Amino acid sequence: MKRNMILFTAVCMLSGVLAGCGSQKKAATEAAMETTANTEDETDKSQGKEQTELIVFASASMTETLTELGDLYMADHPEISLVFNFDS
Repeated sequence: MKRNMILFTAVCMLSGVLAGCGSQKKAATEAAMETTANTEDETDKSQGKEQTELIVFASASMTETLTELGDLYMADHPEISLVFNFDS
């Protein structure tokens, strides 16, 4: 039970971080599906925006889910680089 509560808390904290850094224009899933988002991402990179690295520590059981969420998030925010550290 305690392990489930810790996992739930970690997921909530990650959700808060991703929501707090999110864009108000589009949801991350919409941006990943739109071809115009790719064009905007390339424009942002060429304008020299500073790269920010976020390190996320999570349970090994969250590897697949958080990796997929991280890819969607980074597609919408090219200036953010997520680094995951999964462990039990």
